Amino acid sequence: MAGDRGGEGGGEAPGGAPLNGLPSVFLGTPEAAVPALRALVAAGLAPDLAVTPPHRPRGRGGRVEPCPVAAAAEAAGIPVHATEDVNSPLSLGAIHARRPALLLVVAFGQILGDDLLRVPGLGALNLHFSLLPRWRGAAPVQRAIEAGDAVTGVTVQRVVRKLDAGPVIALRETEVGPGERAGELEARLADLGAALLAGIVAHAAETGALIPGKEQDERLVKVARKVRKEEGRAEFAQSPAAFCWKTRALHPWPLVTAELRAGARKPERIALHRVEPAALDGVAEEPGTVLAAGKEGILVACGGGSVRLTSLQRPGGKVLEAAAFLNGFPVRPGDRFA
Repeated sequence: MAGDRGGEGGGEAPGGAPLNGLPSVFLGTPEAAVPALRALVAAGLAPDLAVTPPHRPRGRGGRVEPCPVAAAAEAAGIPVHATEDVNSPLSLGAIHARRPALLLVVAFGQILGDDLLRVPGLGALNLHFSLLPRWRGAAPVQRAIEAGDAVTGVTVQRVVRKLDAGPVIALRETEVGPGERAGELEARLADLGAALLAGIVAHAAETGALIPGKEQDERLVKVARKVRKEEGRAEFAQSPAAFCWKTRALHPWPLVTAELRAGARKPERIALHRVEPAALDGVAEEPGTVLAAGKEGILVACGGGSVRLTSLQRPGGKVLEAAAFLNGFPVRPGDRFA
């Protein structure tokens, strides 16, 4: 991991001793929010309540299970309030009953209304996986990679009604690793943000106040729109760099896929798990044309250059390195991805 840079960043929990007198409620949903919850518990700052979506069918079997935050909270002995609408009278009552000084929001997926934001004495904090004001919105990790950002990070901000627009309390930045995919980067940011959030809450527990925030510069705002499944169709007319950025950004969901037409075989839609730029210019063949295929990868013409596909997956099959993939699905120069 690259070196990190602080904003107005927070303090540390003193000596690992429990910190009392700062009731809080944690609102979160996915796996990326779990490190923050666990960091609070480890620092003696366990929330009094976790608010999550209801249990839903998950996985291929459709078994009804709690979301990752609900499961982690239950394992830590934290009561869980599951709700479709956090602003409903029932949910407001459940949260108000805990008399929280802070609401702590990490990838929750619901907008907090004015009535809810008036409940905590110190306000509400959101851990966001970008360097605000860049990449406000639903998919900051994916859009940062897709744009080719060399540096990203995490931000803790005060929650206001406008999405991700509140004052910044602290941030940490990190370089995006070469070839790093969205799922991998998100996991790193989750750990980085967990430590940052726990430090800020510890400071509030010690002092009874939050670190002052800094207003965001609206001129620098970039919006991270939600990822749609249809974005996963491969576009070989893109430049080699842009093609690779997109493939990394949409991993592990929805994945970039392309229909492979190889000889007389029936076309198959192939998922691309790892790609890398090859020749950056000087390729005359039509985008999507296979230029070469071997153990190091499948070389495919791209917009003005080429890319090398090194990890692929057939429908219903395992993810394979290029050499293993070619053993079961021979590909030759002149075949096409579309």
